[in-house]
Amino acid sequence: MEKKTWKTLAIIFMLISLILSSVITWAVVSANKTIENDNYCYYDVCDVDNLESPAYDYYYDEVEGICSCFDENYEVYEQTYLG
Repeated sequence: MEKKTWKTLAIIFMLISLILSSVITWAVVSANKTIENDNYCYYDVCDVDNLESPAYDYYYDEVEGICSCFDENYEVYEQTYLG
């Protein structure tokens, strides 16, 4: 009976490690996509660094996938769907 117990535990631990690895991989890929979209919103859509740009601030909504650019009065002057 004891010989089968360790084999069962080994299979359970292998499955747990496989599931854990999958979750960690998904989290890293998801975080990288969010960071890429945030950077795209900041630099390419709103161009906040450019002094000639009317953009004063920006907000990237990661749930909706929408990039919003704000002027100095915090009024939205541009919104772009990034997906």
